[in-house]
Amino acid sequence: MAKMSVKRGHVQAPTADERKINAGKPMRWAMRKNSGLAVSICDLHRDETGLACQCSCPACGSTLQAVNAGVEREHFLRANTLGQFFRHETGQQRDNCLVVIARLAALKLLVEHQEIDLPPPTRRAFVPGISGQLYQGEATARRRRMHVREHTWIDSQLASITLDDGHIVLLRLDTQRTVKNEGDYDAIITITVDNPDVASWDMAEILAKMKIGDQVQSCWDKHWDDDELESMATQDAESQAAKYLDLLPSALGSLDGLTQAQKSESLLHHVIKSILLKAHSIASPTYSEPLHRYMADGETISREIGLSLGELSLGEASSEWPIAGIVADIYCRAQASRVDPFDLIVEVAVTHRVDEDKRKKVEAMDVACLEIDVRGFRQRGRVTLDDLTVEVLRNPGNKRWVHHPLIASLRAEEHRKLDELDQFRKESIEREHHARKWLDSLTQEQLLGAYLQALVQYWQRGRIGAIFGHSVVLSDLGRRLLAMGFAGADESSIFERTGVLHFLHLAKSYSYAPLPASVSLTDMCSTLAQSHEFRSLTTYCLLGLRIYQPVIRGPQASEMQAIRAHVVTSLQAGESKFARSRRFDPLIGSIFPELAHGLAAEFGTQEHAKALQKGKREKEWERAEKERASRAALETAMKHEQSRREVSQAIIEASRSGWAPKLGLASDVEQILAHQDMKTAAKRIRAHGLDARKVLSSAWIARQDGTTLYDWFRAQYFNHPDEVRALRGLLKLGWLV
Repeated sequence: MAKMSVKRGHVQAPTADERKINAGKPMRWAMRKNSGLAVSICDLHRDETGLACQCSCPACGSTLQAVNAGVEREHFLRANTLGQFFRHETGQQRDNCLVVIARLAALKLLVEHQEIDLPPPTRRAFVPGISGQLYQGEATARRRRMHVREHTWIDSQLASITLDDGHIVLLRLDTQRTVKNEGDYDAIITITVDNPDVASWDMAEILAKMKIGDQVQSCWDKHWDDDELESMATQDAESQAAKYLDLLPSALGSLDGLTQAQKSESLLHHVIKSILLKAHSIASPTYSEPLHRYMADGETISREIGLSLGELSLGEASSEWPIAGIVADIYCRAQASRVDPFDLIVEVAVTHRVDEDKRKKVEAMDVACLEIDVRGFRQRGRVTLDDLTVEVLRNPGNKRWVHHPLIASLRAEEHRKLDELDQFRKESIEREHHARKWLDSLTQEQLLGAYLQALVQYWQRGRIGAIFGHSVVLSDLGRRLLAMGFAGADESSIFERTGVLHFLHLAKSYSYAPLPASVSLTDMCSTLAQSHEFRSLTTYCLLGLRIYQPVIRGPQASEMQAIRAHVVTSLQAGESKFARSRRFDPLIGSIFPELAHGLAAEFGTQEHAKALQKGKREKEWERAEKERASRAALETAMKHEQSRREVSQAIIEASRSGWAPKLGLASDVEQILAHQDMKTAAKRIRAHGLDARKVLSSAWIARQDGTTLYDWFRAQYFNHPDEVRALRGLLKLGWLV
């Protein structure tokens, strides 16, 4: 049962500032002592002035005096005149006096006025969720203005009014008073007036300003629409709980004995099924399944099957549908683009996914089955119904195909293709086995013949048929010939349609005959000549043209002549770019024996090019050696002449003063050599290759014989002018110059 609560009105006590302001305000309302009803000063006659008014203050109980009661309006237009008001006979007007009398005045006018503005009644309800959280709902009716058909005063603080629609409403002040037989009333309103200014207003001002919910605060303690409002508030609270998936629907029963988590899981499962029952479409996941097959030849083949249906249209949905021994969460018809309509089972996995037994039953029925895995929905916090709807219907990432007939069909088709491929490979292995046995029995000449026949089929049809009744592989033939020493048999530049062997075959096929327009040996030769990798093979093409001499006419003939001239000029110059290796000669010479003589020649080979290059290098070296020797001889002669000139100049300078006269310092060479300084000098001059004794003796004799110093120096052998200067220094030390 939902709990109900009603917000009650309350009296707000005036603040300190408000008390100061209110203290000076006049009290225009009072309470009749005899009836206890509120009366306005404006309603009193002249004879009710002063204590004759028989009025009191409802707050403090003091007797009140009516001031200027019944006085004409013109009296108050005079200066310094008091207005109409009530005052306490003894004591002072307290703060609460204005508030209490204002309430009575407001109640009187509300009761006796012909129209009343009824505030909108509001009811609130609280609904507990499965999680234990309370959800508050609220329902509010509209504000209404109604006519008061009649009214009855019960006492000064209680009155009943009958509205024009017949409803009887009890009006009471906020004194918490009760009345007997409250059940006789269709509605009960508690009135609260917090504004003390009302006590100083006249009747017209109160009627102009005061409405319930404006200056007058009120609350409905009872309303004739309470049952309906309570129901609406409860529905509001339940809708909030349902929004956050926390409301236990009646369809699930009480779920007594289950844990809170189990209750939440049951609720989630129920809500998702409800979403699916109302859904018109759902996003389906992409299915991908790898297939692997180990083939007869040892290779593992991998394939992948996939299904992507995109958005599915749904219809004819039923819940908890029994079928073939299982109960489907949802059973419906689905439609996807470019696919025929199909039956669809939708399983909701809250805690457990579809098990193996259920999957096998679904596959046996061959009905499409889509599983929605919602186990991770709550991991992101509280999930609303809108969030859950988006997850269930629009997110393909939380779904998987348990089974679909199309998947089974695709899987079966792919297995059939793999079976065919495996069978084909088995047959190929068997054929290759027989072919290898046959090839093993062939001689070298027979193997070359089979190789050429296979090449011709490959060039003409792009594939190899039977060779002498056997299925062979060109690469197998090439490897066998390679093992026999026929290099190039397995290289594409040799056996492809643009290769050398095809060129020579065409040249031989049209030997001394015009080439048809569809055959262009010139283009094939030009392609090889322009290739940096294969241009050395061009010499085979030119040799084949020279031997077989097919008739080439028109522009191709002149172009072929230009190619030949360019290649021959390069080969004659000893360049290596068109010079061929002899590596392919055995294969080409065996298949085309007419070329054997030409292949035996040195011209056009790398050996010939290397020999020409070596001869050029030797001649260049000899020329360079001669030039180097000539330059060396010239440099030596020039150095010798330069040295000779420098020595001659040194001799002229050394002999300019001539011999020194013979003095008594030394009578012979031995006395000169005996001096200590001369001994030291003799050691130094020995470094120039001169013997001091011989030099001094020769000079001593030349001076005695009258030979000039210049002639004596000229008779000596000097390699460098420094030797001349050193010798003169020795003669000077021996007192000879």
